Amino acid sequence: MGIQSSRGREGTRLQLGASDLRRWLRQPAAWAILGVGAVVSLAAWRSLSLEVEHATRASFNAVVAESRHALESRLNGYQLVLLGMQGLFQAKPDLDRASFDRYIAELAPERNASQARAFSYAKRVAAAARERFVAVVRGDKSLQPAGYPRFMIRPAGERPEYVVISYVAPFAANERALGLDLAADPVRRLSVERTRDSGLIVASGPVTLALTDERGVSLRLAVYRRTRAIDSLDARRELFDGIVSVTFGARDAIGDIVARHVGEKLRLRVADGGEAFYDSASGPIETEALSTRTALEIGGRRWDLQFSAPLQAFRTAGDALMPWLALGGGLAISVLLAGLVGSLSTSTQRAHRIAREITEDLRRSQAELREAQRTTELLIETLPNPVFFKGRDGNYLGVNKAWEAFFQRSRASIISRPVQELYPHAPEVAERMHAADQRLWDEPGMQTYEATITLPDGTQRDTLYYKATFTGPDGQVAGLIGTIIDITERKQAEKRQAMEHAITRVLAAAADAASAIPQVIRILCEAMAWKGGALWRREAQRREPVFIGAWGSAPARIESLGSAGVHWQPRDGGLVSLPLLLGSDVLGAMLLAGVPRAPERELTAMLQAIGSQVAQYLQRTQAEDALRFVATHDALTGLPNRVMFNQRLEHAIMQAKRHRRQLAVLFIDLDRFKVFDAEPASKR
Repeated sequence: MGIQSSRGREGTRLQLGASDLRRWLRQPAAWAILGVGAVVSLAAWRSLSLEVEHATRASFNAVVAESRHALESRLNGYQLVLLGMQGLFQAKPDLDRASFDRYIAELAPERNASQARAFSYAKRVAAAARERFVAVVRGDKSLQPAGYPRFMIRPAGERPEYVVISYVAPFAANERALGLDLAADPVRRLSVERTRDSGLIVASGPVTLALTDERGVSLRLAVYRRTRAIDSLDARRELFDGIVSVTFGARDAIGDIVARHVGEKLRLRVADGGEAFYDSASGPIETEALSTRTALEIGGRRWDLQFSAPLQAFRTAGDALMPWLALGGGLAISVLLAGLVGSLSTSTQRAHRIAREITEDLRRSQAELREAQRTTELLIETLPNPVFFKGRDGNYLGVNKAWEAFFQRSRASIISRPVQELYPHAPEVAERMHAADQRLWDEPGMQTYEATITLPDGTQRDTLYYKATFTGPDGQVAGLIGTIIDITERKQAEKRQAMEHAITRVLAAAADAASAIPQVIRILCEAMAWKGGALWRREAQRREPVFIGAWGSAPARIESLGSAGVHWQPRDGGLVSLPLLLGSDVLGAMLLAGVPRAPERELTAMLQAIGSQVAQYLQRTQAEDALRFVATHDALTGLPNRVMFNQRLEHAIMQAKRHRRQLAVLFIDLDRFKVFDAEPASKR
């Protein structure tokens, strides 16, 4: 009898438990809480996932931009070498082999061209002059005592004209190229004709280098006889005298740039016209890897650069785990709240019996809720980017530690205060931020924009703002949450890249230093909002620096050229002295005025790079001026020679014809001048 009663009570308790479960499942409030909690948790997970993804891609893009800029600078260096070689042969058509070899040995390292495999000059030879040309090269002993007895034009055969590689350096590594006719091969002939007819630098497609069987590229530039103006296609073809070339291997020119980021496992794939000729790694690119494509123009051809890297290289394990922690915590809180509501909604007949249990469960739930809230707050506190909350009235509700560090202000001094009190030193910034908040209140949702803000210490930072509204219990917009990403370094890198590229174009296209230097100073001052500057150059024959050019409100003079460092003088009218260094030699100095702020490490590094670039340009112009002087003046007396006389006479005749004037030439002969000079000293 007792056993049956016990079993009956057990069955009753089981039936009550199943009934309670059915009642709980029919409670709409519990399901609503569970659904809202799941949605909020997913929103937090999505928001944090996007934030981690944006930060990862921003780091990856910064590395890509740096690598692309390094590759572009190296290719620009190769093009400067070509321009120097063109000027050398046009200024001195009879340049001997030893001078060419010495020029390459001394000049190429200064042009960042140490990765180049070969520097060559191919001479245009008519069919009628072929035999004489071969004989001259074979008998040329300016560099090798034995000459080149086995020299011949390759491939053999009769052609209307030849474009033969006659000078090549370094010779030991590229001896097989001597005598190669660039016009014989249809592909090479096409690049020869393109640079001949355009006068521009032309890049070949990917080629296989003869000595190493690896892939490489050649840059070519036409050389012309400067006997008259080159102002038409016919003139270029008539005065075409040869080709200067720079050949480099893809692995030599690109490999060390990628190797700088081996810690990030950066991979670079370079293709020309769909043909991949360089890949820093093997195998397919991972499906989830970071990847971006960009293009680079070189010598009339387009290189497609594909950068890629695994996600782990730019994202830590903690970054990847953070969104999932937020999702798990939110779901746990939602389940607990839903269970609590469902339990409270069960039969009132069991209220007294389970009151203590409900109270205990409530306490545990509140503790877990507080722990979950603390965990959520901790997650927000540990975020590396500044995070802030604002109420509907525009006052701050809270900020995290990253915000305090960024603005150098405690949270207690800003909570319950408007944005105007954050920027008392920059009211225009406060007005822009307030206007952006107003637009978000008018159209609730998400908002993203870039802004330049001024911090309390006076420094300006470029930032990216992400904002989103959130609702209160009544379903109305209760406030907004936002985060700030500091993109100052990325903006500065983009600005520095554009400015250095503009200066490179000016230096490459300028006819002389007098016209190039004011443009360089203008580009630099306009980009940095400075007032002006001037440049002085050191010359061996003068004790004082020589003024080259100026732009804007330039300083009157400079007392000395300084030393190897950039000198900031903020108290002297905002002056900065930039030495023009070539190695450890100071070639000159640039003095800039109107510099309003203290020196920054990135700005100092940028100015040093520009100073080195201008120094290289000044050295090239000095070398070209020296070559032109040697070509047009007598080596013994330093007076103009017959070449300059003929040029001046031809110019005077053309002017007389144009203006219909008469022209006279006075000839003075000194008797026995040459005879006296040749007599022995004993007869004088």
